[in-house]
Parts: sequence; structure tokens; C-alpha cells
Amino acid sequence: MSYPGRVSTPEGYLGMNGLTATADFFRHQIHQPVKVDPALWSLQISSMEGGEASLTFDELRTLPKVSISNTIACAGVSGRNFHMGTALWTGVYVRDLFKSSGISTMGRFFHITALDGYVTYLLVDALEGAILAYGMNGEPLPIEHGYPVRLVVPGVYGYKMPKWIHQIRLQEHEPSGYWESKGWSSSGLVQTTSLILTPHHREEVSGTVLLSGVAYGGTRKIVKVEVSIDDSDWMPVNFDFAHPNCWTVWQTEWTPTAAGDYLIKVRATDDSGFTQSESAPESVFPNGSSAVHALIFRVVA
Repeated sequence: MSYPGRVSTPEGYLGMNGLTATADFFRHQIHQPVKVDPALWSLQISSMEGGEASLTFDELRTLPKVSISNTIACAGVSGRNFHMGTALWTGVYVRDLFKSSGISTMGRFFHITALDGYVTYLLVDALEGAILAYGMNGEPLPIEHGYPVRLVVPGVYGYKMPKWIHQIRLQEHEPSGYWESKGWSSSGLVQTTSLILTPHHREEVSGTVLLSGVAYGGTRKIVKVEVSIDDSDWMPVNFDFAHPNCWTVWQTEWTPTAAGDYLIKVRATDDSGFTQSESAPESVFPNGSSAVHALIFRVVA
């Protein structure tokens, strides 16, 4: 059973500084949210060499604190599925957690277990820059987003960032994970994508039209966003200053010459040189999709 919870609409995506309001941030989990008493919660960490430690919530919060802006996208994000959001996350670097506990990070995989029974894993190298977050947008992490602690990892899809974490184990051999066992990518690396937020599909508009949306490349920086109207040549559009790990907001104004239906497409290019392709498969399974987003809107007199 899936509990998608609140689903963001395009209007709720962008708040101040390009962040998504906590109340509008998408949720998706296998089970219902877990209510945890922080006074009874502890995090168990262990290494291949037998080292282990247990930290209470108060002990975790005494470690050096860091805040990072990071986009989280569902592996199924597409033009028909706007499960993506960006928040300011506050917590502790995973690397600092192990270092302060005196536990070696020798090994290839982190195996992560959540209190709702969810399990996943990540290569040790993928956790560079990752944090155990207990804050979201300047407030305590809400229950539905993983209170007391969730994982936030730059550059991977949301199924690699469990909520309600209570155990992290290092091991040499690739473990099993919930979605990975169903055939989804073991790396969970984000595919470069772009989405149109305005106008909406089949929306009726008039006058000058604001074309806008977001583009995201995971740990890669977006360097170009282009749109095409009715299969015209691709036209570069303005976008916010881009940096890795966060979406960038793009927009441009367009004045139609006549009433009628119009097809708009958007594509993004990242700093690796990759450009989204119209020939890319729309199917998101098993690696996520980098297909061009397209929709139709109607201009009325």
C-alpha cells in the first residue's frame, strides 16, 4: 500500500528563494508516517570491523550543525507527476557522525533501515555531502517528513533518502533494498530533467503568456534551458543562477500571433554536456526519465 500524502501542485512549488513551502512539499512512503518519541529514539551505527555506537536525539544535535539547500525528486517525476521539491535541510554530516563516534567508514555500502521497516542502501562515496536532517525550512522536521531524523543525499532520487532512520550499517557486499529488489536502479542517480509549471496542460490563456518552470540535474549544474513552440527552433530562456544539488527556476514571456492550440516543449543541458532528448523514453522505470517535457495550451482571443 502506498501513502502519497500531500501532492504538490505547480502553484505550491516555488516560495521565497526557490524553496518549496513545507506544507506543499510532496510526500511518498510505503507505510503511514511513524510517530516517534525523541526521548526514546536512538540511532544505531556500525562498521564492518565491529565498531558500533548508539546516539540519542540530544547527542546527535550536539554535533556540528549544517544547513544545505537540496532538491528531492521522486524517481517517477515527469511532466505528469510533479513530485519534486526543494527545501533548506538542517542536520549533521554523515561523515562527521561516524568520525565523532570513532567508527571506520571502510566498506562499500551503507545499509539504512527506517522505523517503518523501509530499507535501502547507498555506496559509501554517494554519501559525501549527505546529512542526517532534523530540520526543514528553519523548523523542526515534521513527522510526515521523517521526524526525528531523515537522510538527505545530493544527487539521488527520494527512494534513497529514508525517513524515520534508526540504523546505518557499513558492509562490503551489496545489500537488498525495498525498491531495488523490485528492479529500480541500485544507484538511484538523478537524471537531468526540466518541467513546465506555467501554463498548465490544456489551460486557456490570453495576451502575453508567462512560460515558466524548473530544471534539475542532481549534482550537475544546469547551464542551459531552452523552449520550443510548435516545433520551432529551440530558444534559450532566462533562468536563475544555477548550482548543483538544487533546481533552477526558468521563465520567459511569449506573445502569440493568433488564437489556437500551441505545443510547448522544454529541455535542459547540464555541465557534463548532456542535453535532454526528444527520443528519450518517457518510461521512468528503472532509472528515472530524462525525456523532454511537452504540453498543449490554448490561446483565446
